[in-house]
Amino acid sequence: MFSSVTGSLKETTTDALYWKTNMVSAVRFSEALTELVNTDTPTMIIEIGPRDTGWAGFTGSESHFTTVEKSSIVLPGPRVQTQEKPYSMWPGICVRTLVDLPNYSWNHSIKYWHENAASHDWRNKKFITHDLLGFKIPSTAWESPTWRKHLKLADVPWLRGHKMGPDVLIPGERLATMALEAMYQKNCVLNLENTVASNELAYRFRDVRFERAVVEEKKPTAILLTLTNVPRLPGLIRIHDPIGDDEALDEERLAPLKNPQLAKLWYKAQREVGMGFSPSFQTIKSIESVSGSRTCRNLVSLEPPASEWAPQSCCLFHPAILDGCLQIASRENAARERSLVKDTMITALVDDIVINRVPSELAEGLSVAESL
Repeated sequence: MFSSVTGSLKETTTDALYWKTNMVSAVRFSEALTELVNTDTPTMIIEIGPRDTGWAGFTGSESHFTTVEKSSIVLPGPRVQTQEKPYSMWPGICVRTLVDLPNYSWNHSIKYWHENAASHDWRNKKFITHDLLGFKIPSTAWESPTWRKHLKLADVPWLRGHKMGPDVLIPGERLATMALEAMYQKNCVLNLENTVASNELAYRFRDVRFERAVVEEKKPTAILLTLTNVPRLPGLIRIHDPIGDDEALDEERLAPLKNPQLAKLWYKAQREVGMGFSPSFQTIKSIESVSGSRTCRNLVSLEPPASEWAPQSCCLFHPAILDGCLQIASRENAARERSLVKDTMITALVDDIVINRVPSELAEGLSVAESL
């Protein structure tokens, strides 16, 4: 091989350094071809590709000639007209150039490639792979699509901050966020004439159950999510009509918090009973402290936690934010007394949730909860 990397005959095997040099260095094609001519003095040179040159007619070239023959680059003997034309790159060497080989008219009227649905879906993907949801499995219909994700903690390091005891637990809110993104993608594809941003839609969940889902540190966890049109089964989600101001909180609920208390004191009490929340999941900023009350309000940050992988996939609600909105149940259950926090509490089921339109600039929210 006459190498366009070194410009000379290559008589040793290629290694990693050779191919690295090939990628970062200028192509020495002219030098390599000149060296070939000077070394082997071929009687004929045939270009068989934009970057490759084959040759025939000299000793030891049977394999190359066979390749040329199989490639249908065969010269039709005495009927081929040639002319003498010296190449300026080889001073003093006269090369005969073929000038009237017949052109081949390619016939594209018949299509021989029958593409299957999976290949077509893959080439025409509507959305990039999502950090949480993954990608839609090719060939699954958008009327009943399925997404697949191989979840690795290294890809979503903030998830390590959600622990129950020693185990990293997928928060139910992460699963809800996946369903939101899946519903948004499906809506976009099936309603192309009315495509909007995800935060311009409202969503509703009904009868959702969150099973225990532990993630292993070194082993990917396979997650599948399927949206299927059903009349009435557990785990429902739909696009919902936006809620207007007539259902907003009253002025009393919107008043400043009474006796606000730093949330970190409650996070400490929960950590002592095995509910570990890292800073990424400590989204509650302050808590209304009224001893003995089972109804309370909290200020919650709506800023997604930082990730070493940026930018993160877009989410209507980041799982850590949604988790923060539901963490407050344990506080109300303890009647606002930290000393009464005795048990770990995990979101297990949701009867009904409506996620309304969310202004993109919203940075803080008010969470109101009651424990019965």
